[in-house]
Amino acid sequence: MSKSFGVDFGQKVDLTASIRGILRNYPEGTAILKELVQNADDAKARTVKFCVDLRTHGQITLAGPGLSGFQGPALLAYNDAKFSENDFISIQRIGDSMKKTEETKDKIGRFGIGFNAVYHWTDLPSFISSKYLVLLDPSAKFLPDINPSNPGKMVGFLDDPEIVKTYRDQFAPYEGFEGLEYSKEFNGTLFRLPLRSTAQAESSLLSKRSLSRDDALEILGTLKTEATAMLLFLKCVERIDLLVWSEGEEAPRVTFSCGLTNSNAKLRELRSFINSSTQTSAPKLGGGAAATATATAKEPEPIRGSKTADYQLVISCDDNGEKYTETWEICNQLGGDAVNQIANHKDNSLLRLVPWAGVAAFIGDSRGQAIVESAVSAAASGAKSTKSGLAYCFLPLPVFTKLPVMVNGFFELSSNRRDVWQAGPDMTGDGRTRAEWNVQLIRDVIAPCYARLLVRLKAALGWSLNYQQFWPSVDLPSPWDNVTNSTFPLLGSSQLLSSDSSLECYRRSNLTKLFQSSWFDCKSALVLPLVSSSAAPDPTILTTFLAFFNQPVIQCIPSLHEALVKTKSVTQIATPDFVRGLLLAKSASFFPNDVQMEEYVIERICPFLLKYCLSDINLKINQNDISKLNGLRLLPLLNGTVGSLNVFSAEQAQQLEQICSMGFSITKSIFAFKKSGYNLNQALELINGGDMKDFNNAEVLILAEDNVNEVFTPGASKILINKAVLDVNDVEVLYSTLFQLRSNIRTFTPGLIKDFFKFYFTKESY
Repeated sequence: MSKSFGVDFGQKVDLTASIRGILRNYPEGTAILKELVQNADDAKARTVKFCVDLRTHGQITLAGPGLSGFQGPALLAYNDAKFSENDFISIQRIGDSMKKTEETKDKIGRFGIGFNAVYHWTDLPSFISSKYLVLLDPSAKFLPDINPSNPGKMVGFLDDPEIVKTYRDQFAPYEGFEGLEYSKEFNGTLFRLPLRSTAQAESSLLSKRSLSRDDALEILGTLKTEATAMLLFLKCVERIDLLVWSEGEEAPRVTFSCGLTNSNAKLRELRSFINSSTQTSAPKLGGGAAATATATAKEPEPIRGSKTADYQLVISCDDNGEKYTETWEICNQLGGDAVNQIANHKDNSLLRLVPWAGVAAFIGDSRGQAIVESAVSAAASGAKSTKSGLAYCFLPLPVFTKLPVMVNGFFELSSNRRDVWQAGPDMTGDGRTRAEWNVQLIRDVIAPCYARLLVRLKAALGWSLNYQQFWPSVDLPSPWDNVTNSTFPLLGSSQLLSSDSSLECYRRSNLTKLFQSSWFDCKSALVLPLVSSSAAPDPTILTTFLAFFNQPVIQCIPSLHEALVKTKSVTQIATPDFVRGLLLAKSASFFPNDVQMEEYVIERICPFLLKYCLSDINLKINQNDISKLNGLRLLPLLNGTVGSLNVFSAEQAQQLEQICSMGFSITKSIFAFKKSGYNLNQALELINGGDMKDFNNAEVLILAEDNVNEVFTPGASKILINKAVLDVNDVEVLYSTLFQLRSNIRTFTPGLIKDFFKFYFTKESY
């Protein structure tokens, strides 16, 4: 006979300690109800109801004396799907919900760790489904004849009809809800969570926190504001009702309800697209690697390519008699190049990664309310929007993305479901893979969903303020900044930007209203520079000027403008350099030679153009920048025409001075020098007997004081700059020594009088 090998020894699980650990990590409040909604969705339920039951029930015919404290107020959670055989097994497990079986491969949170969050509120949860009443007593101190190794009871009320009569008070709290009666199977599931009293909290092995009636009602009130958004990314649930069952009432009263009004076979197919499109098991919402470590008997099929499911949800709401309808646009996708590689990699098989994600946009309701505040402004005010900016793992997470849309995905989450998993600087192995997965899910799946969403929103909203607010901004926290950086490059040739506006635009001899309604893609769009990068005094004037040349500017809200520029999505920006190029190429059509312009042009457009074209030039740093102004027609003259600015190189300026030093007028010197191709000797030959028939005496433009202008107006007004309409700082630049030496602008001196002669005498006399 062999010698005994030691004594029994091994690690043990303290159930109440495990639950306390779960409660420390899992949030309270509506998050608990969301877990129950997720379980209902996994069970393919279409209706979910939550009811605060304020009644107190009898305590005489109970299964045991320890149950008398649980006959008071409770929270009831109902869904219209029955428990399967595997569900009864799964709910008995802590952190191992059997989601890896073939039957449950498409389920997200079917009675895993998340369900145990109900112990925040109660020590004795129970439920009725099919033909069974189940009571769970993890503390093993309330149910009669409780076995600590199996701390709960399952009662088959159809198999033993007499038990209902014997323990009438025990069964009474459930009866009547959704037609529940004990003479037949219950075609649904009804959870009952007796609210933990103050006295129970003192001795509880699970939680020392009680929950009053008012607390429960407050939680239900909070859920009301979140209920419609909870329906967005669910696969099956179509309706959520909130109820209160007061003492003495035969049935509960509905206080709020919301449900899909456009549900049909096609929409149901699209919403449950993930169920039929993936052959892999879904990850645990908050469990990550630890919660999905058990391999399936059958390896999942690899996911290839991508498939989309885009639709509109119309949700009808009834808030205590106030009825309204909300409309949402939703775009979903399964698969993407890089994210598929991560999901299909053999080293990641235990993580059970599913490349499924989507986005949703609230576009308004029948009360006329729309998403007038963006996620950013909601965050700035300290408010938490229920219509934008939330991240989902099929149900809302306490994660604020600052996006103007809802974002859903099979994210890898932190253990308490409070945030998506992100990489630390020293993270390796599965931890780094999970973080990289979240980023790649955003880039490969969410970004194309967002691009398609913008196309759908354009059709629904046009170029409206609401539409523009739906574009992602550049001011986003990690990892959500990847949404902006990855979405804009995907817009490609989609014409999603518009110049739709009423513009006052100069048309030769009058002002005309132009109504632009064209749509542009990012590559052909033109936008203004960001305010910080330009000193443009009046963007409205710039927009008007550009419209004349069929260069409509995309006029949009600041956040979209900033995103278009900073992501380099637009290739045309109306910088000073862009405007200078446009003036050089097309100014003759806007400022014809010797044609008097309207006051608007002389007093508004010309001063603006001069200031704008000077705004990025710093002559103190680089004198050669003055050459950027050569040939620009933008100087307002006293006769109502517009003069051109000619700029010479430093060498040309010296040669021009040589010509003038020989006694020739500056006007004639400039004309000859330009006509000779800036050749000094040829210019002198031209002046001394060459062909000067084209000489019009308007080569130089004069800056003069008012008394000089009065003397020489109107005769020489075509060369006198109307400095009264110019900004004083710009005039100072024109007066500068550099401008006087390197351009055709001169400050009036008596020596320039002969340059005015031709305007007064028909015969040249100098």
